Amino acid sequence: MVERIFPRRSTVGTATILPAKPGDLSAILELMTTVQLPQAGISEAIEHFWIAREGAKIIGSIGVEVYANRCLLRSLAVHPSWQGKGLGKALTETLLAYLTAKRFQAVYLLTTTAEAFFARYGFHPIARDAVPQTVQQSVEFQSACPLTAACMERLLPTSSSSPGADLYIREATFADLPALCEIHNQGILDRVATLDVEPHTLEEKEEWFTRHGPRHPVLVAEAGGEVVGWASLNTFNPRQAYQYVADLSVYVERRWRGKGVGRRLLETLIPLGKALEYHKIVLSAFPFNAAGMRLYQGQGFRTVGIYKEMGLVDGKWVDTIIMEKLLDR
Repeated sequence: MVERIFPRRSTVGTATILPAKPGDLSAILELMTTVQLPQAGISEAIEHFWIAREGAKIIGSIGVEVYANRCLLRSLAVHPSWQGKGLGKALTETLLAYLTAKRFQAVYLLTTTAEAFFARYGFHPIARDAVPQTVQQSVEFQSACPLTAACMERLLPTSSSSPGADLYIREATFADLPALCEIHNQGILDRVATLDVEPHTLEEKEEWFTRHGPRHPVLVAEAGGEVVGWASLNTFNPRQAYQYVADLSVYVERRWRGKGVGRRLLETLIPLGKALEYHKIVLSAFPFNAAGMRLYQGQGFRTVGIYKEMGLVDGKWVDTIIMEKLLDR
C-alpha cells in the first residue's frame, strides 16, 4: 500500500506547527491584536487555520478562507519574541504544501507590509477586480484591508500522478467529490451505513467538504485511478468541550466491499487522528452490518450501547450502535 497523506505536525526549534482547534480562537485573536492584524472573519474560518505553539502558548498563525477550490490566505502572524527565527517561513510553507496536497487551484491575499515576503513563495501582483467574485466577498476585501493593500495571487499545481499501487491512500480533493458523492449515495441506497434515506447532491457534498479543514481530514482509497472508498473525521459537536472528540465516516464502493479497503483507510486515519491530538473517535452504525462490525472491532472500537428503534427507514424501525476508540490507550 502507498500513502500520500499530508503530515499534520512539524517543528521549528521548540515550536510545533499543527491545525488549530476551536479552543485556540481567543489566543489567535490576541495574537492578531499584538501584531496589529484584522480579527474580523477569523472565527468563521478557524477550521482552516494552522497555529505554531511553544508549550501551551500560541506564537504564530496562518489560515485561509475557502471558496470552493480557491482560497484567501490571511492572518500570517508571528509573536514578536519569535520574529526573525523562520517561523513565518515555516507556517507559509506548511499552508501552501497542504493546499497543494488538497489540489486547490489558486490562493489570493491582501497585504500592506509583506509583498516582498510572499513574492518569494510564488505570489505575484494581480488587480483586485481580477480576483474571483466569491473571494471578493470576504471581509478582508470588503472592509478589513484598505484599498491600498497589495493584492497577490499564486496558482497551485493541480495535476498528480498515482504511484500505480494496487491500493493508494491519499488526501481527498475537490476533483474527487463526484466519486465521494456516488459512493456515499450507494451506502444510502443499499441501507447499510446511514439513516439518510435520500441521496445527496454534489452541491451538498461540496459544502460538506468545505467544512473539513486540516483538523478534519478526508482520505480516499484509489485503485487503478478510480476512487473506491473514503473515510473522514468529522466534527462530533461544536461545543468547545468536545474539541478532542471526532466522529468517523467510512464508505466503500459496492464492488470493493469486503476487500480490505475500509481497513486500509482506518489504518491510516486513526494514527492521523492521534497526531491531531484527538482523545477519542466515535461512530454510529447499523448493528446488522456484519462487515462493518468486523471492521470497527478489528480496529479497536468498543460498543458503548445500542439505540433501539432509532430511525424509521422504509417504514421499519432500525437500531443503531454507538462505538468508540480511545486514542491514548
